[in-house]
Amino acid sequence: MLKRSLMKKLLLMTALLAVSTAADATPARMAALSGNGGFADDTDFFLYPSVLGGLIPRTMLTYNGAFDGGIIFDDGQALWFQRDSVGADVAGLGPQPGYRAVYAKGDGSTGYLLRASQSGSDMSANNNGTLTLGGAWSSGSGGSNPSNLAINGDLSVINNITKDSMEIGINAGIGSRDLTEDKLVIWGAGLAYGADVLTLSGGYTTGPRFRSDLARVALQIGPLGALSVNTDADVTALGLSLPFSNLAAEYSLRDWIRLRGSATASLLAATDLDDALGNLSWGGSVGGAFGVGLIHEGARLDMAVNPDWVLAGPQFLSGTANQMFATVTARVDL
Repeated sequence: MLKRSLMKKLLLMTALLAVSTAADATPARMAALSGNGGFADDTDFFLYPSVLGGLIPRTMLTYNGAFDGGIIFDDGQALWFQRDSVGADVAGLGPQPGYRAVYAKGDGSTGYLLRASQSGSDMSANNNGTLTLGGAWSSGSGGSNPSNLAINGDLSVINNITKDSMEIGINAGIGSRDLTEDKLVIWGAGLAYGADVLTLSGGYTTGPRFRSDLARVALQIGPLGALSVNTDADVTALGLSLPFSNLAAEYSLRDWIRLRGSATASLLAATDLDDALGNLSWGGSVGGAFGVGLIHEGARLDMAVNPDWVLAGPQFLSGTANQMFATVTARVDL
């Protein structure tokens, strides 16, 4: 029963992760929009490297407790680095931060991306953390109404690679987006395997888009699902989001300031296939975000405010440990 309960929680998290991938790939602007796929963004190349061919040279730096930044060159190349913040040293072994490096190149028609990351290590001889190598290929141009197809994959080595405890994980997926003046269609499917668990996931979202000189609005709605098979415990579980929804908007209050916000809602269901009705559980998920963008010629500063910080206040006043007040991205055109 414990394993089944944990599996249900994993499936609910998997459905949420399928939604948040875009937000993880973009800086503060997309964080304030909760990763709504109806908005094209400067860092879409993390998902669709082919769009690099249409971007002007620029440099960006994002901070939300971790550093993430890099540069886009004038020939459609990009180089990016990330350094995670150091976590709590619970074991007294000196935890080390995670690192990520990305190289991408695109010509506006096709493009590819190579990535490597290392995370979760400590100073002991028994744990070198997780080393991941992977990449992506995509087709299609960028712009305000992009149409793209992407294929990606990663191979992970977990724990000390010189020990018998070494584990291998794989992650592969395919995704597509088609954004027109008044509509969005986004779909994706993925496969992941690690620690004796095989997970198949997929989703399809659509909805209206609206754009004027001052405002942009997009509604993304549709089902998401994940099927998880634990080969060691012989447990097969299913998780569904019926449906997931994300309503996001951005408004130009002045030429130099933009306000943006988003609201998300989802009805989640999870069950074990051995006893689908007997183990069926339901849950709801409601969230949102808001932020502001400041623009001056070729420079801009975007902030996505942390709602927990707003409600609880800074730690020195409330005593509540929170992340920093906002995710902040600074961008300068070169």
